[in-house]
This record gives sequence, C-alpha cells and structure tokens, in this order.
Amino acid sequence: MTKSQRSTTGCVACKSRRKKCDETKPRCLRCLSAGRPCSYDYVEYSHSEKHRVKRTKPAAQNSYNSDIVTAETIPIGSSLPDPGPSAILSYAANSNYSVSHDMRGNDTSINLNQALARDPTRSLPYDISFDTQPIPIGRGLHSSNNPLGVVRVPTDAPQVYGTIPVTSGPSMHIVAELELEPEDDEDEEGTGDLEGVHAILCRPLTMDKNWAIASVFEPRKMAYIMREQIIEQFAFENSRVRTILLANIMSMYAKNLAIGRNGATMLRRLALTAQMDASRFIESPPSPVPELDQQNAIRVLDNVLEILSLQAHTLSTSECFQLVSNTAAVFRRACPEPEGQPVNFANIMLSPNLNLRHFGYLEILSNVATGRPLYFQFEVPFSLELCDQMYRMQDSCGLQWLYGVPDQFIMLFAWIYSLSQRPDSDNLELVAWIETNLPQIKLAIDHFGDPLLRIRRMAVLECWRFVVLIYLYMSNASDPRVVHTHTGFMRLIRGLKPGRHPDCLIAPIIIAGVATIEEQDRDTIRQRILNVQQWATRGTAANDHMRVLEDIWARTRAERRPAVWSDLREAYYRVSGQ
Repeated sequence: MTKSQRSTTGCVACKSRRKKCDETKPRCLRCLSAGRPCSYDYVEYSHSEKHRVKRTKPAAQNSYNSDIVTAETIPIGSSLPDPGPSAILSYAANSNYSVSHDMRGNDTSINLNQALARDPTRSLPYDISFDTQPIPIGRGLHSSNNPLGVVRVPTDAPQVYGTIPVTSGPSMHIVAELELEPEDDEDEEGTGDLEGVHAILCRPLTMDKNWAIASVFEPRKMAYIMREQIIEQFAFENSRVRTILLANIMSMYAKNLAIGRNGATMLRRLALTAQMDASRFIESPPSPVPELDQQNAIRVLDNVLEILSLQAHTLSTSECFQLVSNTAAVFRRACPEPEGQPVNFANIMLSPNLNLRHFGYLEILSNVATGRPLYFQFEVPFSLELCDQMYRMQDSCGLQWLYGVPDQFIMLFAWIYSLSQRPDSDNLELVAWIETNLPQIKLAIDHFGDPLLRIRRMAVLECWRFVVLIYLYMSNASDPRVVHTHTGFMRLIRGLKPGRHPDCLIAPIIIAGVATIEEQDRDTIRQRILNVQQWATRGTAANDHMRVLEDIWARTRAERRPAVWSDLREAYYRVSGQ
C-alpha cells in the first residue's frame, strides 16, 4: 500500500505542538483562536535544488512512551502505575460512579466525541447519572469513546488528577477529567484526510436553533444575546455540565414539544441544584465588599433563566414558583440598594446583566399574570423619556425577545401596581395621563426575516397595549372601560389566524380572559389556548393557566357576578396550591 500524501507546510507553532495545521496565511486558524504567535519557517534550498517542493522545517522530535494503557484492564478504584510525567488520566476511587447511557445515540447523555472534538485541549466531565443502568467505566470507554480500548500516553503531557463536583448537591457528580491531546504526528504533517472523515467526526459545538424557534418570541435577537452568555458559562467547570444538560433538554423539547419522564427528572434535578446553590449562598455571610457580594449573587443566578424558561413550558406552575421563591433572596443581594430600601426598578431593567433584568422582568410579569404579590418593594419611576431610552437600548438591554412583552410595558405595569398600593390609587388624572400617553410609547420590532412573522409579532405587541388598559381599569369585568377595551382585544385576536403567534404567548390571553364575560369570547380563548400542543398538556404551567380561567369562569357564572382582580389570585391558589 502506498503511503498517504502528507502536508509539508505547517506553521512552526503547530509543528512544535504536534498539531495539524490548516496552513492559513499569515496566521493559521489554530494559532489565531489561541492567541499564539504564528510563523512559517521554510526550508532554504540551494540554487541547484530550487525544483524541490516548498516545505517548512520539521519540529524537534519528541520521544513517546511505547506503553499502551488499555481502559478495560484498569480496575475501578485503583491508580495507574506511576509513569512519571506522562500520566494524563485520573480515575475516581468510588466504583459507584458510572457512565450514564450509551453514548452512541441518546439525547439525554453528554456526547463526549462532539465535546472533545470541539476543543481537545479542554477537560470535559463525562459522568452524569440519571436513573439508568450503570455501565462499567472500562466498557463504556471501550464501546463508545475509544473503539480500540487503547490510549497512547505522550511523555510530555501534563499530569491532571482529581475529581471535581459540579455542586455539592446530590444530583450530579463528575467522575474524572480527561486532558486528551489528539496525536497528530506533525513532523510528518498529518494523515491527509482525503475523504473528509475529520470534518464529519469533529463537528464544532453549535446551539440548538429549534429550541429558540419553538419557544422564543424573537429568536434572531436571542441568538446574539444568548450566544456570549452560553460561551461564558461553558468556560467554567461548575456551569459547563449544567449548560450541556440544559442543551440536551432543550433539544428534546424542540423535537417533540415535550421532554418526557427522563427530561423532566433531569430538569427537576437541575432546578434542585440551583435552589441548593441559592440556599448555601444566602446562609453564607456577605462579603465585606458590596460589589464583590453582588457579583457572587449574580453568578449564583446563572442558568436560572434557562431553567425557568424550560419549566414554564414543561412543568407545573407550582414548580416554577418554587424556583423563583428560592432564588428571590439571591436576586435581592445582587441589587446595589442596601437592605431595607426599595429597589430601583428602572436600574434593574437597564442593567447590562441579563440575570438581573430577567428576574425583575419575571417578578412583574408573574404579578400581573397570576396576581401573586411582589417579593420586594420597588421604586418605580416612569416617564416617556424613560420609555424612549429603553426603546433605544432594546438590542442591548431588552427582554422583549424572550416572552414578547415590551420592556416599556413591564415598567408601566410596575408603575401601575406601585400606584395601586398608595392611598390615592383612584387618581383620575394619573389614569388619564396613562390613557393619553400609552399610544405614544414606541415599540421595537425586528425588521429582518419573514414579513408575515413580523406582522404577527406586531399584533402580539398591540395585544399587550389592550392588556395594559384592562389591568389599569380592572375594578371589575363589567366596568364600561374594561368592556370597551376587551372588545378591541377580542377583535384583534379573531383577526389573527391561529398559530404560534400569538397563541403560544399565553400571558396576554390569560389576563384578558379574566375580564371575559361572553361565552362566545370564552370559547374563542379556550380554543386558541388548547390548539397549542404544549398548552394542552396537563401538568404544564400553560395548562394550569387554562384551568385558572376555567375556575374563574365557573365561580363567577355560579355566583352570577363579574370577575374582579382578586379572583385571579384565588384561582391560582386553588389550582397550584401556591
């Protein structure tokens, strides 16, 4: 058999590190991404040898240990014989740890082949167990990740020992770290991948676009905002495993609009881990440096955004409330205001930190949609100038892309709620000011993509204008102002063809549903909600919302009276127990 043609013009850095070089000029992509200097040191030929093929100088030879380590021959709980500085594997001493799932095709497992291929120099935890049959470590490595069951150990590789827990909670453990350097015999310049096998096996890590399309109001904006946060979380050991598991659950949901028993178990354990992290943080004494304590609190809130979003689509309302309740105190410590003082809500909504904005956003949205009292006292300034500022900062600080509620309306809801807690809550001048200025609030629309989607998103935002007025007027559902506004809302809903927008964005329909009196209108709302698969699934938060409306309608029908706002809170307590 003839020897395969090898590359001969790799850069100095790749050759010295025994890595395959893509030979991009003036700097190869590997060096460019790693921030290393890159140069090409070509062999100089004499004048009589100018006909020879141009090539770079070979790297210095490194000796390799000829010992072969077979994974199946290493007993659990034992250590490798000390081979000096060439040891790169460490094994856990606890034989109960196992590789969960067959790595060849299960969505709930962590695909090590893909993760290691993305960045071979980064360590990756490989042991997560979720109620599955354990596979012995030797067999798991042999059958899934190392078909030959063999690891060659370079003599100049660094030593890495120890196991690192994801958290101290009971739900997850990392058995071992692997620092596997792919062995490219670079002084002979690679193997010449003529059939593109490397491109098939070593795909880069990508985000699941289907999850965003299935559950986010403006997926395009979300892609830019979330990408950097995901990359940042993936860079740290403690958040890396959580990020991978969340990605797996999102992938399950995107395929079937459901996550099944295994996915629900994984999500509940992730939520439990987040709650335990929050409890440990609250029990620990605050840092004497307030800014440092705020940063620590913000880090504790990492991944809560994704967990809450998944819970809202797949688990019950009570489980969503439980996570929010257990992390509320962490959010308060992340705010700069001293304890006992109101939190400036405008500063939260304009904060550059996504975790703070998201929690404040959800605090107001859940108060409006469920009648649940706020956890904190907020200082809520409001003006058209502030709305214009939020409009200009929508791409950097907004959260409209996630749930479809304009940030300006979240501020307005918070302001109306704060006014309702004052003795002069029936101030007609303030009501008239809101009526006059509400149409002047400019809302941001993503002008890229499908024009039909853009029109439907605009309709969702206009639904929220009607909902703001219903929330403002809602002394009872028979108030003439409520009836007039509700009529406009229903006209807009009936004019929209059933579909993901606005039906999956259930909050405006739920709020308007409280004020719905006519049976024909109730049937329309009922059909729009139940036509969405995830909302029709019993046991989910969205289905709980439908049960809440049914409870309100049944009680007001039996008592022959119009609904009042307190009925919403009572119905949620009857449905969710919270």
